Amino acid sequence: MGVEYRSGAMATARTSCKRGIPTDRLLALAGISSTQLHYWVDKGLVPSYQRRKAYGGNGFRFWYPPETLEIARKVKSWREQGKPYSLIRMLIKAKELAERDP
Repeated sequence: MGVEYRSGAMATARTSCKRGIPTDRLLALAGISSTQLHYWVDKGLVPSYQRRKAYGGNGFRFWYPPETLEIARKVKSWREQGKPYSLIRMLIKAKELAERDP
């Protein structure tokens, strides 16, 4: 998935890697709160995190798949436009299907 946001494209390239994007960077780059992110994960709108062992803090870090940034930005935009979650879910599923079967 390519990032459609001009300011986010370079930011994504610098902060994501094979294992994904750490939660704090995802929140900052998408401009959302942790409450929003967790709610969207619970509703199945964005991919869930992967818990990984890390040093420091409580010993764990949470990483999201790289495509989560683009999806979170789209969900945020659609919510700002007043679109209901049911429509957003359909838009995300339609995009996923279109990418699988071009």
